[in-house]
Parts: sequence; C-alpha cells; structure tokens
Amino acid sequence: MNRFIIADASKCIGCRTCEVACVVSHQEHQDCASLTPHTFQPRIHVIKRGQCFHGDRLPSV
Repeated sequence: MNRFIIADASKCIGCRTCEVACVVSHQEHQDCASLTPHTFQPRIHVIKRGQCFHGDRLPSV
C-alpha cells in the first residue's frame, strides 16, 4: 500500500477529490453515494511547504 501521494500544488483547485478517492478506495463497498460528512474521514494530511524565515535572511518589518 502506498503511504504518500505526490501532487502538483500549482494544479490544485481545492476540490478535495483526491481525499474522496482515498476514502472510497479504503471502504468495503467503495460507493461514493454513501459518503456523508459523518462517514467521510480522510486518511491523508496535507503538508504545505513554505519558506522558513528563521536565520540570517529575515524579511524587514
């Protein structure tokens, strides 16, 4: 089983379809119609890379 999904953030529109696909693929019946806000619990976490401002090159305030 894969543990990571690599996605191009510049192409992301925030539709969360990747989360739905992940949840459905791990369900017993694999049925999108049965998903409700109570049963939809994504098993992925989004980690956004950003610039660290610690160190010598701090932006001036």
